[in-house]
Amino acid sequence: MNKKSETSLPKEKSSLIFCKSCNLEIATEKFSSHQRSLSHKQNSSVEIEPGVYLINSAFKRNISTYRIKYDSENDGTITDISLFFSKIKDRVINLIAMGVQENPLKINFELFASYVVSTKKEDDDEACIKNEVKSFNSKYEIVTISRSLDEIYSHFYNVLKTKSEEFEEQDSGWSLLTLLFLEINMLKYNPMRASSFIPLPPDIYCRKAIVNVKNFDLMCFKWACLSALHPSLNNPDRIANYEPYSNELNFNDISFPMELKNIAKFEKNNEHISINVFGLEKSPVSSTKIKHNIIGPLYHTKMRKVNHINLLYLEAQNSNNGHFCWIKNMSRLVGCQINKHGHAVFICDGCLVFFQRESDLEEHLKRGDCAKACTILPKPGEHYLQFKDFHRSFPVPFTIYSDFEAILNPIENCEPNPEKKYIINSQIHEAYSFAYYVKCHFDNSLSFLREYRGKNCTSVYVKWLVDDVRHIYKKYFSNVIPMKALSPEELSKHEAATTCFICTEPFSTATDESTTIHNNEQQQLNMVKVRDHDHFTDENAGKIMLEFVGLRAKLYDFVVGYNSVIKKAKGVKKCVTKRLKHEAYKNCLFNKKVMLCKQSLFRSIKHVIHTQIVNKVALSCQDDKRYILPDGISTLAWGNYRIKNGSV
Repeated sequence: MNKKSETSLPKEKSSLIFCKSCNLEIATEKFSSHQRSLSHKQNSSVEIEPGVYLINSAFKRNISTYRIKYDSENDGTITDISLFFSKIKDRVINLIAMGVQENPLKINFELFASYVVSTKKEDDDEACIKNEVKSFNSKYEIVTISRSLDEIYSHFYNVLKTKSEEFEEQDSGWSLLTLLFLEINMLKYNPMRASSFIPLPPDIYCRKAIVNVKNFDLMCFKWACLSALHPSLNNPDRIANYEPYSNELNFNDISFPMELKNIAKFEKNNEHISINVFGLEKSPVSSTKIKHNIIGPLYHTKMRKVNHINLLYLEAQNSNNGHFCWIKNMSRLVGCQINKHGHAVFICDGCLVFFQRESDLEEHLKRGDCAKACTILPKPGEHYLQFKDFHRSFPVPFTIYSDFEAILNPIENCEPNPEKKYIINSQIHEAYSFAYYVKCHFDNSLSFLREYRGKNCTSVYVKWLVDDVRHIYKKYFSNVIPMKALSPEELSKHEAATTCFICTEPFSTATDESTTIHNNEQQQLNMVKVRDHDHFTDENAGKIMLEFVGLRAKLYDFVVGYNSVIKKAKGVKKCVTKRLKHEAYKNCLFNKKVMLCKQSLFRSIKHVIHTQIVNKVALSCQDDKRYILPDGISTLAWGNYRIKNGSV
């Protein structure tokens, strides 16, 4: 008894925080959730104008929450969301406009509404009415003084309206009673910008390729541009060398410190100047040494002008300060990143293509190839890529939407070896209800809904669905129904048409009816006027492929454009494929690495649905269709005599 009394110590009492607005003591671990509750917001709100309330904010009003109410003239209830937003629009826009004048903002809306649902218990004949407050919120949007507040308001309205309609359409039984109020959350937004002088890193400074003007105002972008337009041989880092030209550039409607998004406006104000902006990236060489590499461009001009300027953007380590400086010699700055022999390279500062000889660069500039590598249009009569996936623009006659409800029963398993491939069953799905909806596109009266709740859900589902699909196929697909004759008006339009209304291609002048077979090659020869035709498309959808990594059949990725990567991995779920990086494909190809991935999926084993955790090969350069020779490029077919004799 003594030992028990000694070990059973009383639990420590959790500390409390006093909420002044609610006049309550709240446990520390529950205080943050209490601040987000409707009761706390109601008690801490202060009316700043009719219908607009400020809820006590934190962080010196870096985060502010406003509540907008609409009082109906009749009974205090409103259920029309479009009317609600139209009535409070002026107050909301004025509130946002006042905030944007001080600082750029990140804003989101949250709509609160009261809903009711009728619930009925099995042992009770009377229905019970349940009333709850539901809310729908939107993602944060960046709002600056240059953005249209009407467009922002319309965007938030469409998002919240869609979410509220989707909630009511769900099979939940909730009905809208009244719209209560709208809350607006405002956060101060600090975008990337530049201001005062920052010294260059030592490894960048020693290359002597950058002019870093020592300014202590907020106009480093201005001094960097002037140092490029009017180079100084003596002390190029002094502002005094460029002050005589300080009024030469046009900075109308541009505020300092300069932001990257305003550079396009600067180029528009100064038509003879184009700008590229690059950044720095740290890469550790050892535990004590850090190397800086040039990355970017962070901003790339749309068209190279007579006076083209390359700038470097620096960021301070322990503050939000940024700084622009002029890159006077791009080759000297990035040469060590391009080659290891230390020889000079000649870089086009417009399109960033580099050459080994200066004559090649001059010829490149004379031809006018700069900044046009991706925008040259084909000449008339030449082949070019275009959208041709027209068969996807036609709706299918029947669509089936199906949904199951199941109970997940866990299955106990031993812990497998994560270094090897494995499949384990983690859960078994016991279905207890289902529903499916058959939607007919051409006649809505043929659409119908079927639902079932009880035992043997899977077998009942298969039987019902097979019967319905068989009935639809026999009635609408197995028998070819002749096309209805065109009316005189439709016939005249058909005869007068000279181009296809789907692909806009002109019709052929051929009149032979036998040439209207829907064959892709025949269509290229004879575009005969018919009442239906089809096209196919390529995988790139007309984009230019920049880099391709092929590992094996249906396992590859390629880069199109400048920031789009298309990845294919057969047998791997899409959510896993999205996490695979382009560098992982290259690492697998060049270093012959095999990459495993773990994924969860549903599988039916003898008509019983299980949740399985599968660890399988996601990336591998070992071709399963061909035998790869030691050079890593040439291949032989499996069963080749050279493989059997061991002569490879």
